[in-house]
Amino acid sequence: MASNPTTNPQYRDYDKIYLLGDSITERSFDQTRGFGSGAQLLHSYARRLDVLNRGFSGYNTAHALRILPEIIPSPDVYKIKLLVVFYGANDAVLPDQPQHVALDEYKQNLKKIIHHPLIQAHQPNIILIVPPPISEYATQESDALKGIKVVQRIAENTKLYADGALEVANELKIPTVNLWAEFMAFAGWNGDLSAPLPGSKKIARDTKLEELFCDGLHFNPAGYEILYRCLMKLIENQFPELLPESLPMVHPHFSIAPR
Repeated sequence: MASNPTTNPQYRDYDKIYLLGDSITERSFDQTRGFGSGAQLLHSYARRLDVLNRGFSGYNTAHALRILPEIIPSPDVYKIKLLVVFYGANDAVLPDQPQHVALDEYKQNLKKIIHHPLIQAHQPNIILIVPPPISEYATQESDALKGIKVVQRIAENTKLYADGALEVANELKIPTVNLWAEFMAFAGWNGDLSAPLPGSKKIARDTKLEELFCDGLHFNPAGYEILYRCLMKLIENQFPELLPESLPMVHPHFSIAPR
């Protein structure tokens, strides 16, 4: 537990779980629709670790690399115990869109984020979340309501970026939440890669998959529940010492607290 020597020498900051990502991460603390995975993590780790929301709407991996020096402090301030990296939804927009990051660059950017000296200084445990599928029907309808007439995302391209994230995780041996596969399993996909993917407009609308989204891209509570469940299961399997019940309270229970 880091102290802050610039202020009160008795001050003790909490170590952190850092959620690094785009709007899907940013919205995970919004409970106006119901369950949010970030808000639930904050509740689960109360008094043990702080959970910081560093999700930025619209950002891709190139944006992330530019802002890392502004959002990752020295470990003298506090320690990042767990870093959750979740990018790809914006990188995977079609090449004529401003948020697009080419697939090879996306994979290299993920590696640069994970290996960044500011992050490595914390020696954190790291989890990579694979970007989820989309519903072309719902995303295009949502875009049309905003006056956007061009197609920004297609299901097949999103799959390429999900595969790219898996390649990086396998190469770097980083534990992974394969959210693409989890969402597809929820939709009942049979795994046939020779046929159009669920969510594609080449086939009928997949209403089961759309239960996970509010607009074909961002999550409904059901989508965030899958994310939270998978994340906690991975922590249990890979980092059991970081489960909430394995961590001491930073300040003790009132029954033994000093008075």
